[in-house]
Amino acid sequence: MSESTNSNTPAASPQYNDSSLLRASDIFSTPKRRGVLPIGKTTFYRWVEGGLVPEGRKVGGTPRWPYSVIKRLAEQPPNQG
Repeated sequence: MSESTNSNTPAASPQYNDSSLLRASDIFSTPKRRGVLPIGKTTFYRWVEGGLVPEGRKVGGTPRWPYSVIKRLAEQPPNQG
């Protein structure tokens, strides 16, 4: 008999290393999924537009950010005020 999983349990966070390149959807959080940062999509893109987060490097037309940069933001969020 197979074990059932609880759909309310969040999936395990993926493991990244400092050279991993993350899509924006890996970085920001949504009501159904926790991203690397506890911020929403709009806040993330405001930070990018405001220069608080560097522009992503395009890979296959999709901007991506080094995990090392995002990890620093998680440890020390930008001062917005």
